[in-house]
Amino acid sequence: MDLPLTRGPVTLRRLREGDVDAFLAYRADPEVARFQSWAPMDRDRALGFIAAVADAPLLQDGEWCQIAVAGDDDALIGDMGLHLHGRVVELGITLARGAWGRCLGSRAYRAALSLVFADPRVDAVVGIADARNTGSLRMLEKAGLRFERAEEAEYDGETCIDHHHRITRADFDGGRALG
Repeated sequence: MDLPLTRGPVTLRRLREGDVDAFLAYRADPEVARFQSWAPMDRDRALGFIAAVADAPLLQDGEWCQIAVAGDDDALIGDMGLHLHGRVVELGITLARGAWGRCLGSRAYRAALSLVFADPRVDAVVGIADARNTGSLRMLEKAGLRFERAEEAEYDGETCIDHHHRITRADFDGGRALG
């Protein structure tokens, strides 16, 4: 898997120290954090996190890895977490509010699918979103994932319904659908 990977207006690349201000800003936004399982970080913790993931192995079985989503100008607009378990990758995305509604999430997700399916160990990718997070559900479907099941979950003491979506290697078109 090679980074950076550019697909249209988005680039997937490693997080770097210069991303810290943008990273802190969108992760502190209550609207962005609403459906996420992580908590906002202070600057020192964010810098430590970015340093730790900057050159961490991608798709190491049982481990999460994090990559950056950058816009046309290479400025950070979000990040993605990838977790390989067996032959399946769970892929989650967080985007700054300014990137919402512009198809950037779908494009980034499709680019990540190209990256992940380049690894012969991967048979499928799953994306999970809270049923109330309609923007994320639309993004998953636009990226080509199909609804698989709904499952009750709990985050921060609140019960919710997670929608699980999946795409298999056989169903992926190589990323051509969104450029």
